[in-house]
Amino acid sequence: GQAYNVCGTSHQVGDFLKAAARASGRRTAVLALPLPLGIEVDNGRAERDLGYQSRPLDEALAEVAQDTARTR
Repeated sequence: GQAYNVCGTSHQVGDFLKAAARASGRRTAVLALPLPLGIEVDNGRAERDLGYQSRPLDEALAEVAQDTARTR
């Protein structure tokens, strides 16, 4: 079998935490310190083999929040 490590666009941890708070409907303060990680990801093989397409972070986290709320 094949393994695919895929990723969307690069985000800072603070951006992720803010998006997660928006998706969950919770208000929170996030103090973000920019830490450049410099990780590069090539999704080409997953796009060709699986039809993978990344989505905006807010959209993906909103779906996770909805699914989580449904299963509780």
